[in-house]
Amino acid sequence: MTGAFAQGGDTLVNIAGAGGTGGNVTLTASAAGGDAVVIYGNSGAPGATTFGTVLSRGGQIGVTSFASGTSPEVGGTVDGAGGDITIQGGPSLTPLSGVVRLATSADPGALNGGSSVTFSSSGGAAAAYGGAAYGGAPGTGGTTRILGAIVGTTVNTENLRFGAQNGTVIVDGPIGSVTPLSTLAIGGSGSTVNFGAVSLGTAFLDQRSSGSVAFGGMLTTPDLTMAPGSTVALALNGGTNITDRLTLSGTVSAGALLFNIPTTLVGDTTISATADGGPLGLGTVDGTHVLTLLASGAVSLGTVRGQDPLAAINVTFIDRTRLGVHPSGAELHRRDDDCGGRDVDDGGRRHHLQ
Repeated sequence: MTGAFAQGGDTLVNIAGAGGTGGNVTLTASAAGGDAVVIYGNSGAPGATTFGTVLSRGGQIGVTSFASGTSPEVGGTVDGAGGDITIQGGPSLTPLSGVVRLATSADPGALNGGSSVTFSSSGGAAAAYGGAAYGGAPGTGGTTRILGAIVGTTVNTENLRFGAQNGTVIVDGPIGSVTPLSTLAIGGSGSTVNFGAVSLGTAFLDQRSSGSVAFGGMLTTPDLTMAPGSTVALALNGGTNITDRLTLSGTVSAGALLFNIPTTLVGDTTISATADGGPLGLGTVDGTHVLTLLASGAVSLGTVRGQDPLAAINVTFIDRTRLGVHPSGAELHRRDDDCGGRDVDDGGRRHHLQ
């Protein structure tokens, strides 16, 4: 398939509550194995919203011009309630026996063919949706649920994006475990996202300003990038294999976290190693923001302020801390159960342990 659309009606009118309600999209594939569903991509760039593939989003208000042929819609803000998207193996959320395979379309013409697949069940913010004239109905997002594994066709080629503003995304199987995708992106702030294991050849992109995402299995990717100023809660519960770069904002948690790659802060960031005795380690750290580290095991940093000075580093630990270069002009706050209010000399500076 190349697309399935049940989005709410869009309008040029820029009045809250004027966007239509999205319908539900349900794909039931009873294949006993192999490819249960094959979805061909479009020509949108990785992480872009130029074209949709499976849409149940709420209608948009304030649209400048509607989609026509190969030209995408211009402008607009999601306002209506989103419907649900479900890919299942049988009635009542039966798991798939086969896989959902993403494929690259070779038709760049009328079908806008390419390698990017986009799901959207986004809805408008309930607080901003409607008024007395429209019944004040909440414009919440829908739920996108895929009850099985997602694979690519060619290694490091296909891209996948989920948009679920004010809604939920659940993928009940691994993503890219057989054939890794290139990029996985999340859009639509205020959403709750749950993945299992994910394998990517290029990057994981979280483009939201708020919400949460949890990985229940191993996340394998060269790059992990959060949006500037984001407050998203990122839970890396299944371990990580991130090899090139971290771009962070918001909160990051895992049982233990050890990275020896460059980290850039694009917003205030809290990183927490939640396991008893779990260590926390970073490579070089840059970015003009506050970094807070929480761990019950060892905490270690590489060079801090290799390029840009941090606003502050706050470290809460029980075991010990080893630090590289301190951020110029920033404060270092540390707490230790055994420190007893002592001053310590750390790299030529003195800090009070509270």
